[in-house]
Amino acid sequence: DGPALKPRTDYVWSVRVWDGQGNTSPWSEPARFGTGLGDRPWTAEWVGAGSRKLGAEWTDYTVEFTASDISGALGVYVRGQDTENAYMWQISDAQKALRPHVKRDGGYSTLQETPFPAGFDFAAEHDYAISVDGDTITTVVDGEQLDRRTVATFGGPGIMGFRTSGAERGLVHDVTVTSEDGTVLVDTDFPADDRTFAAGTVTADGLRVDSTGGEAWLRREQAVPLLRKEFDLGDKEVSRARVYASARGVYELRLNGERVGDAELAPGWTAYDKRVDYQTYDVTEQVRDGANVLGAEVAPGWYSGKVAMFGTGVYGQDNSVIAEMLVEFTDGTSTVLRTDDTWTTADGPTREADLLDGESYDARVAEKVDGWDEPGFDDAG
Repeated sequence: DGPALKPRTDYVWSVRVWDGQGNTSPWSEPARFGTGLGDRPWTAEWVGAGSRKLGAEWTDYTVEFTASDISGALGVYVRGQDTENAYMWQISDAQKALRPHVKRDGGYSTLQETPFPAGFDFAAEHDYAISVDGDTITTVVDGEQLDRRTVATFGGPGIMGFRTSGAERGLVHDVTVTSEDGTVLVDTDFPADDRTFAAGTVTADGLRVDSTGGEAWLRREQAVPLLRKEFDLGDKEVSRARVYASARGVYELRLNGERVGDAELAPGWTAYDKRVDYQTYDVTEQVRDGANVLGAEVAPGWYSGKVAMFGTGVYGQDNSVIAEMLVEFTDGTSTVLRTDDTWTTADGPTREADLLDGESYDARVAEKVDGWDEPGFDDAG
């Protein structure tokens, strides 16, 4: 059985075998492995960019849009706390009515519907407006009030979007969202390559919303943060350097301008509310005398990004990373660098990242932050 393995220790091992005649093979070439932190508590702190919360202007507002070619139904989300919790006002060609819904944890409950005027042509172009003011939601069609009701399910800020299901479809020609104080939050008539909404198809006539594109929520840019810490190792000779790291999200470490390790989507998918795996990296060859920089990027991954049919934020909303770097010197001394509130953060060039929706990347930002993971970069801004 042998003695128990010690934490933060490198081990070397070799094997040899015996055959049925008692002949012994040579020893294999030595192999190595290192142990992790063991039961020792982490001294590092979780660090991240924090929540990018909606402002109060997204509490009471009016959504005005022109739409046509509504077949089956076109749903309009307002006060969306997230993609699974929102009001959904459905303009139903099938039922010839406005069918308000409350979406909670992904499930819908239908409120009392209001019929459209007799002979209303859902395929024709009409002007619609939906206003949320406190607990009152008012719907206006072509300048005439169609519905006004009180609903108190969602009181805080929330974004808007469009929705269809199955064979339903609609064509949205323009959208304006105006806050209670008159601030214009959204204003688009869908020019070519418009990215105001996260789904739907931009055509010459507007935004085509149907089941092929998913729910067309207003796009909220959530840039992947760049986290960094500059530190100085002086002129001592390093004998060994290890980084122990993990994330609530998926992360990549950088040290002195180079990537640390080759793992993709670390730390992987776990039940984050029960356990989070961590990784150990040998960075002995990457540290240097004098100034060094340890950096990290952390994206939503499975922690706060979309997970199958469950939507976003299954485990949490705020992505963060944790890391401890142990540097040992040949004179027997050591030093530890850890994530804490002295780390700096800035938005990186990856403006959006999701395992299902993909990435968007802004090369202009990349140029501005070039060298962020190397010593001497000005991170004061």
